[in-house]
Amino acid sequence: EGALSCTECPIKSISLHNGTTCSCNAGNIWSWDGKTNGSCKACSNSTYRNDQMEMCASCPRGSSSVAGSSYCSCTAGLYWNTTSCHRCSEVSSSQEGALSCTECPIKSISLHNGTTCSCNAGNIWSWDGKTNGSCKACSNSTYRNDQMEMCASCPRGSSSVAGSSYCSCTAGLYWNTTSCHRCSEVSSSQEGALSCT
Repeated sequence: EGALSCTECPIKSISLHNGTTCSCNAGNIWSWDGKTNGSCKACSNSTYRNDQMEMCASCPRGSSSVAGSSYCSCTAGLYWNTTSCHRCSEVSSSQEGALSCTECPIKSISLHNGTTCSCNAGNIWSWDGKTNGSCKACSNSTYRNDQMEMCASCPRGSSSVAGSSYCSCTAGLYWNTTSCHRCSEVSSSQEGALSCT
């Protein structure tokens, strides 16, 4: 109102609302600095604007964004779905800031409020970036049984190959869930035994 000339919209931008504003990329909004100077300005922290919105909107409770965002970052176990955070299904999981959930492997379920997936013994869930998660083998000299959340180091004097659910004890000892135990005086075992005979 009261302008003596028109301000050109930025490259790849068009005039909107009868010439009162210009279109901006997602995460930005047109802003006038006085009567003749206008430009696209980034939406502030904890707000967002996608291509279907006219104004920057506040991120929903429990989510956040940096300046210039086209979406909000949800906590792990949730994903952003256009205007709000949604929980991953019982067979998928996500990391913080995900735009979709990652399906768990077949016969696996999500754990810890959708932040990881269950894996077979000897394996642990691992994220490779924001959206790629998979079951990875525990490394050499570590193990994980079905009652454990993380891979653990084998006790001194025992060892394992990658992907093991137990550690291999020396002859005369046997593996008993989390440690090596000596066989009784009337029994014996070979290296790597799970029981004495």
